[in-house]
Amino acid sequence: MNKQLTFESELFNQDYKIKDEQTLIGEITDEGFFSKNAKSLFANKQLSFEEVGFWNRKVNVYQGVDNQIGTIQLSNWNFGKATIKFNNGESLKFQKDGYFSTNWKIVSENNKETLARITNFSFSKRGTIDVVSDKVSNNLIATSLFLNRNYKKRIAVLIAFMAVMLLIGF
Repeated sequence: MNKQLTFESELFNQDYKIKDEQTLIGEITDEGFFSKNAKSLFANKQLSFEEVGFWNRKVNVYQGVDNQIGTIQLSNWNFGKATIKFNNGESLKFQKDGYFSTNWKIVSENNKETLARITNFSFSKRGTIDVVSDKVSNNLIATSLFLNRNYKKRIAVLIAFMAVMLLIGF
């Protein structure tokens, strides 16, 4: 199965619009400007993502209001990795596929099979997700795009922090 979806967001907005060709099929939106949490509506399924913890950060994934369907373990020290575990036993890895954090991939737990690739167009608010395996569920697509968006936000905050530190002379 080869399928390509596109995603885009507007300037100064982290919300993603997900399209199959020109048809809008989903979106991921923040719960608030400074919130780490988000909601997704993709393929007529609503998911919500709730980031918890500080030293041991993870994201709880819910379908509907209170039906937890999985967790995402975020790596504290390796900025480009996360482990996705759904309650149905599915366990996958989300990791960087390049140096500049513009390419990401979803791989099987044993790293033997690439299931999908996400490409962010440099200095742009657009990108693609190429699904290359039948094993990729709609929940996994929405979760992967949430992670992609989450890492881009973290990088932007880090760059802003470094710029402020340079301006004040640290």
